Amino acid sequence: MASIIEAAKAKIRARGQSNQDRWKAALAAGHKEKAAVLGGYAAGLMDALAMLEMEQRPFDRAAGRGEGL
Repeated sequence: MASIIEAAKAKIRARGQSNQDRWKAALAAGHKEKAAVLGGYAAGLMDALAMLEMEQRPFDRAAGRGEGL
């Protein structure tokens, strides 16, 4: 189960980074509308990653990893 979660986190992180790079390029080129869409999408992916990590914490603690209760 942990390997599935780690794989999902890696995929979300890579996709979010890719969209952040595209956002920066669009902004530098003066494409404000495109930059707004890409920035929102990247932010949504990073939020999803943060929520996934928060959901995983209780399982990490139960398995003896991470911070204690």
